[in-house]
Amino acid sequence: MKKVFVILLIIVLAGINISFYVFYLRPLLNMPPQPKQVQEPISTNLEKNSTENDALWWIPQTWLEVKLLNIVNTGKQSPVKLTVEVAKTFDQRAIGLMFRTLLAVDHGMLFVFEEEKERSFWMKNTFIGLDLLYVSSDWFIKHIHNNAIAEDLTSLPSQEPVQYVIEVNDDFVETHNIQVGDKVEGI
Repeated sequence: MKKVFVILLIIVLAGINISFYVFYLRPLLNMPPQPKQVQEPISTNLEKNSTENDALWWIPQTWLEVKLLNIVNTGKQSPVKLTVEVAKTFDQRAIGLMFRTLLAVDHGMLFVFEEEKERSFWMKNTFIGLDLLYVSSDWFIKHIHNNAIAEDLTSLPSQEPVQYVIEVNDDFVETHNIQVGDKVEGI
């Protein structure tokens, strides 16, 4: 009986240690969870399959590559510097800036797509207002959507083919006088 109790105690303690690692240490160590295999549009997939067990998948993506971009306009004295997290994979792009409650000044997210085509974004589960810069494969800003409203489900289309989208805090475009035709360097 004593051996059975000891074995059960070891099993329970091992389970607690695994849970502690999965739900506490792994996010602290900035180790990404294994990406989900998504076969359908992310919005329907999450509504159908999202559970409390998926909690780690929704932690802000602190392991993403970070780049410094310059937005250049020939009429400006100096380029506008912007620090971005780079979302390259389907899962990274699907999460984007969702569930964040703040975004540092002059910071944003760069969405990188494999090919140039018309893109459309929405603000579902995005708790901060954003400006969206739609950028072509030759790094010129083709369209700007100012002041996208937090949690708004309205589609925000690029209006022409683009390969990159940059999300920044709302009013970033107005504050820095960013315009269609400006060039983005550092992608």
